[in-house]
Amino acid sequence: MSSYDPRMAVLTVTPNTIKGILQIPPSKSHTLRAIQFAAFASGQSSVINPLMSPDTEKMISACEQFGAHFIRDGKSLVIIGNHGKIPAINREIDVGNSGIALRFLTAMAALGSTRTTLYGDASLCGRPMRVLGEALESLGVSIQYHKQAGYAPLTVCGPIKKSRVKLNGEDSQPISALLIAASLLGRDFDIHVNNPGEKPWIEMTLHWLKVMNVQVTCDDYRHYKVRGEGWPSFQYSVPGDWSTAAFPIAAALVTKSKL
Repeated sequence: MSSYDPRMAVLTVTPNTIKGILQIPPSKSHTLRAIQFAAFASGQSSVINPLMSPDTEKMISACEQFGAHFIRDGKSLVIIGNHGKIPAINREIDVGNSGIALRFLTAMAALGSTRTTLYGDASLCGRPMRVLGEALESLGVSIQYHKQAGYAPLTVCGPIKKSRVKLNGEDSQPISALLIAASLLGRDFDIHVNNPGEKPWIEMTLHWLKVMNVQVTCDDYRHYKVRGEGWPSFQYSVPGDWSTAAFPIAAALVTKSKL
């Protein structure tokens, strides 16, 4: 139990125990990946038990601008994909506060030959985009930064013309973004990574590419060879999120409770 006195600005916590059954919320990272893969797949997919959050809503809205169609069916999303084709129209996409949507969809936009502008809230526009931007520019993609170099808002105009890229890998999202986009090129694509980090997040992306029948070889997270011929439709149930589960797990442990 706890009590809070705003006059004293003191939070007092006293020992207690907890009990019961908790249903852990679905994983945001898997939810956003599932939506993107379904949106660019061929045919109709179903994502069951997605985490419906502001980031999810922004990803849905963005994928609709890329030609996907969404039907909300209770606790599921039915998604009709765009067959991996980028519609030949210019678009402006508000990704809110979603770093995944910003990085992943910047790379997806580079598959097309029309202009896609991506922006978000003030916090998102403070997240660095230089690593991914420079990687895409080395592939022949045009990147225009509207306020500050290396940060959103930015405009992307492809297509990706080359088949080999080298970049820093301390942040996993640019690597995942390129792996996903490269799998729709229909040709062999090589990614060389310096200082690879955040490997569990890369493993999540590699798992999804395997589900999408994409051929990927990975050499110690430093070299990837990717080849895909489009993504099939699928049905997927989003698992619970372990990072969210950590809090009640810790609470049960420190209070010697059964939860």
